[in-house]
Amino acid sequence: LQSGHRFCTRQIVFDTGRPPFDDPEIRQAFSAAVDRQRLAADVLQNAAVPASGVLPPGLPGHVERAAGDDFDLNKATTLLAGGAPVGEAGAGHLTLVAAGVGSPEPLITALVDEWRENLGVDIEIELLDPPDFPDLVRQREANMYFLDRCAGYPDPESMLDGQYHSDGADNIGRYSNADVDHILEQARSEIDVDQRLHLYQQAEELILADAPSVQLVHPSNNILVRPFIHSFQPSPIGVTWPAYVSIDREGSQ
Repeated sequence: LQSGHRFCTRQIVFDTGRPPFDDPEIRQAFSAAVDRQRLAADVLQNAAVPASGVLPPGLPGHVERAAGDDFDLNKATTLLAGGAPVGEAGAGHLTLVAAGVGSPEPLITALVDEWRENLGVDIEIELLDPPDFPDLVRQREANMYFLDRCAGYPDPESMLDGQYHSDGADNIGRYSNADVDHILEQARSEIDVDQRLHLYQQAEELILADAPSVQLVHPSNNILVRPFIHSFQPSPIGVTWPAYVSIDREGSQ
């Protein structure tokens, strides 16, 4: 068994263009009411690590933060009480769109149960056909979306620019922050590597404060490798590099 991190973040993306998630305090409340450590350890059986930011471990620009510090029920209930009303007539009925067939995956069910227990909010889950999900989700209006964001190459631009720039191609939640836009645009043309990563870290901090999405977990990469295959390493972007792999059937028992 070989294990490593994937450059992916499983997340909830809010529709910031309409109530109640046009209110940053409501978004922050929902984020603070999520026990990411429990989701990773109990629900996913340690097949993921809790997410404390947008950028996954190992990706350039990733910042190590104390796991579990973002779960704060007192903060969540205080923010919810001070923010805009959630749901119609206080019923707290919201919709969440995800990919799936039949029943939602356990991570989604556990998350919705947490919000019901911790915030008193009922959330209806709507599943869209997985093969057509990328196209269908852009057409379906909902309060929130369950999405995986994965880096196609080992650079923070691939995790931040498309989803969090106001004009980003993957900005499903219609998030807009002029300061974030400016920093992301600066990073596009910055040639100093350290300064460029610093810009992306600045953008990430602003994004986390605005909470347009809730980062849940970073999935692990677990692969069984036959004993006669040597020098194989799991890739965080899902691409296997066979140039370094060798096969020795005779030398393996």
